[in-house]
Amino acid sequence: TLCVKPNLICFNTVVDAWAKTKSRQAPDNALRLMEKMEELSDLEEYRDVYPDTITYSSVISAYARSGREDAGCRAEELLERSINLYHDGKVNLRPDSMTFCSVLDALAKQSQFDHKFPSRKSSITRAE
Repeated sequence: TLCVKPNLICFNTVVDAWAKTKSRQAPDNALRLMEKMEELSDLEEYRDVYPDTITYSSVISAYARSGREDAGCRAEELLERSINLYHDGKVNLRPDSMTFCSVLDALAKQSQFDHKFPSRKSSITRAE
């Protein structure tokens, strides 16, 4: 039998597939998979599967596409989490333009963009 050990690309592909389904459950499934990646990365043989910017951006995108009422809040929570991890030394978690665009998309769809923009500015400024 052929045993293939999943790597970061494999996991990110599945997370991205969940993000593109537009299902209301997709973000939860993508988030669970990302959390599983974090767990697995504690094992020596899976150190290379720790989530990266692509993983976080895909999960945030899943929230943006889901149409859920909590999408913007959840997207911002994930942005904050990635910024904190980046500042703690996880260099592969530096948010990029795709990450920020996905958060803004989720916020706009949640109809919270206009009246909560000042709190979003602090998140964006912190990442610089």
